[in-house]
Amino acid sequence: MSEYYHWHSLIEDLLTISETATSNEAAANIGRILLAADGLPLHTSNESDKLVTLVTYLHENDQKVSANKICDVISRQGNDFLRYVYKKYNP
Repeated sequence: MSEYYHWHSLIEDLLTISETATSNEAAANIGRILLAADGLPLHTSNESDKLVTLVTYLHENDQKVSANKICDVISRQGNDFLRYVYKKYNP
């Protein structure tokens, strides 16, 4: 299977967890998993929207450090779709 398929599946699974888990521990684990992903691989606009949702979830569950690191990684790849989320939670 392609790297894209695995990445897409991972994002879908993390979204499912974020929709049902309400603990900061679950959010911390989601942040760790995303940061451990090999450089947060290339993604489509659909995954961009899902990453916005996940990074927002991290911020709203006291995982600012992980959320900001993800924003930084994505930004260094030349993508700015998380800029709004970053600015919202880092005024």
